Amino acid sequence: MTAGEFNKKQLQNLIALLRRDEPKTQRERDIFNLKQIRYSIRHGSNWYRYGVIASLDRVIKMLEKGD
Repeated sequence: MTAGEFNKKQLQNLIALLRRDEPKTQRERDIFNLKQIRYSIRHGSNWYRYGVIASLDRVIKMLEKGD
């Protein structure tokens, strides 16, 4: 996947996230905020290079499971 393709996919995911219903519970708001941060990370940025996306994915998965 090229940098342009990655950034395009991130933007598409962010737009889809923002079009959803507003989160109601604190857990839903936390997941929403983490996903918003995750989809805002661009290819080549410091957060991208430091592996923050993988960390966010793990935390989001844990929150969605209910741990």
